[in-house]
Amino acid sequence: MAAPLSPEALSALSLAFGTSGAGQAAAAQLVANVNGSFKNIPQASPPVAAPGTNAGVGATVAYVNGTNPTDNAGQLVVTTAGTPAAGVQASVTYMVPLAVAPLVNLQPSNAAAATPAYGTYVANVGSPGNYTGFTINTVGTPAVAAHNWNYMVTPGL
Repeated sequence: MAAPLSPEALSALSLAFGTSGAGQAAAAQLVANVNGSFKNIPQASPPVAAPGTNAGVGATVAYVNGTNPTDNAGQLVVTTAGTPAAGVQASVTYMVPLAVAPLVNLQPSNAAAATPAYGTYVANVGSPGNYTGFTINTVGTPAVAAHNWNYMVTPGL
């Protein structure tokens, strides 16, 4: 994962676009958004992950053992239980809220999570200036199983 751009790198980028103008302003805004999104790396504590309201009684959410989850990337196991229903299966709450809506990429990492009938999608939680996390949702009813997911959060523009 990329580290935040330094002031020196921003200066070099500014020189490439000239000392003023729309190109330099756009580059500066992009750098500010990227730096704002990655400001919490490295991260001492992982984001808070919890079962969603529709994951079923007894559902659990945990990070995959041996991984170092951050607000920007991680591997989750969402284990549905009881009688799961369509809707919110899990939530992830960032340790540091983001000002701009991020782009959350969710990728299944086992067969249970990859089942197309579930129609899984993510939704940002929060509002402009204060995006606090995301939810993992399904359109269909998931089976009672361990659903493994990889997520990557990239800065919004």
